[in-house]
Amino acid sequence: LISELDEVEDEVMERGTVLHRPKSIESLLSGLSIEGAPGCGGITLGMIVLPDGKVTICERLGTNPDFIYGDLSKQSIVEAWNSDRIKEILATFDRERFKGSPCYSCKEFDKCVGAGKLCYFRIVAVYGGMKVGVPDPLCPMSPVKLRDVVRDKII
Repeated sequence: LISELDEVEDEVMERGTVLHRPKSIESLLSGLSIEGAPGCGGITLGMIVLPDGKVTICERLGTNPDFIYGDLSKQSIVEAWNSDRIKEILATFDRERFKGSPCYSCKEFDKCVGAGKLCYFRIVAVYGGMKVGVPDPLCPMSPVKLRDVVRDKII
């Protein structure tokens, strides 16, 4: 995996993007924790407009219809931003949606889910689709750990 990253690093840098790559598998796996995860700005700080005009919560989720909440070829930016669909997506972060999961009674809920650290990209990658009310795969309470999935794929 590391040698494959070496091969694409120059191409990525030519495009003006910085490739943050691990120096070893151990450093990659040790960095996979919810504490170190950045908060998501995709829903609260801006909007991601895809080439076809559709609006999504995350550039990494691309055209996944579960996360599309607007279409600028059919509505204004304000209409997309205030759409019923974005309100539905935002409601998935409500604690009540987590009843039956470890998140519901977790004392860290407001620092984790409430702070935007719940990542639907990671959830889709690990669980295979949009799942509401499940722990982020970086969370120690998650039944499926992202680090285990990554380890299984690269080792």
